[in-house]
Amino acid sequence: MVELQSVKDESPLSRALQDEHYNGAVAVVSPDKELAADSQGFSHIDMAVPFASHTVSGAGTVTQQFFGILLMQFVEKGVVKLSDKLSQYVPEYHNADQITLHQLANMQSGIPDYLTLMAKPFKENAPATLPDERLALQIDQHNATNMDFAKVLDVVNDVPLAFKPGSQPSYSSTNAILIGEVLDRLTNERPLEAVLKEYIYDPLALTNTKLGTAHAFAEGYHWIAGNPNIAGKGDENQADRGLVTTVDDLEKFAQAVLTGKLLQSTSWKTIFKDAENGYGFGWHKLENGWLGNSGSMLGYTGLLSINQKQKKAVVGLTNVLKPQPAMDQFFNTIYQVATTL
Repeated sequence: MVELQSVKDESPLSRALQDEHYNGAVAVVSPDKELAADSQGFSHIDMAVPFASHTVSGAGTVTQQFFGILLMQFVEKGVVKLSDKLSQYVPEYHNADQITLHQLANMQSGIPDYLTLMAKPFKENAPATLPDERLALQIDQHNATNMDFAKVLDVVNDVPLAFKPGSQPSYSSTNAILIGEVLDRLTNERPLEAVLKEYIYDPLALTNTKLGTAHAFAEGYHWIAGNPNIAGKGDENQADRGLVTTVDDLEKFAQAVLTGKLLQSTSWKTIFKDAENGYGFGWHKLENGWLGNSGSMLGYTGLLSINQKQKKAVVGLTNVLKPQPAMDQFFNTIYQVATTL
């Protein structure tokens, strides 16, 4: 079994996480300072390269929070309206005339999750002797390789909506993919990465954030039978989980959210109202007043959550995906410590 070394200080966060044996870096911030930070393990396990706050790693579904802000920036500039039908921008999707951009952003479109659909044939045809962890790794590697909008559209286009748009919230990565596609088509052939840089990266001095998991320095791993197994970096660059970043950059981003930067106050109110109702522009309603996101891609998991009442945020990146109960315990420990700081 590979031992994952730790970088420790005497902060309450480090003490609380000393038995988690996670691989990555985390921090708790207020609007104007870092309250606590910790890092453990390696960005490259075989070479024993420590994982640090400046390590570039996959952000997972934290990507959706960036694109949610970008969508609202386009709304503020009058380029789009949240009430616009998807068919104005992506007419080739068969159900586009039934769905608004707002319903994509708050996960009320009814569009099935493309990742679930893509995983179905793997699960149906997997040998009975193949362990679930190995199957999950195979699915993850397949879905993170050569993925583009055309493939996503091909998977979901002939599948009926799961429910009437606007009737209920239900998470689907396809919504985030479609938001990215809409924004991409509105940039007049300007690379979407350049737009993100102008609107979000540069104003916040995010120097190590970009689209494309191939740009990650950290390797991604799946935890299987007590050991990390290489999952790779993939070449994901979609709006649901294609961003790479550092904990240092996520701290700046989280503080911008806490202080209401990047958007007008009315736009932030729309985002957080939707989040409180379930989902909103990349933010989910969590327990004890937290709103955030903590989804994975390959072995990468990003964490970015805020507590408006406490005026605090937690951020983190890990590059070893463990079973969900272990990941939940890890996140809950961070939230518990953050509340006491």
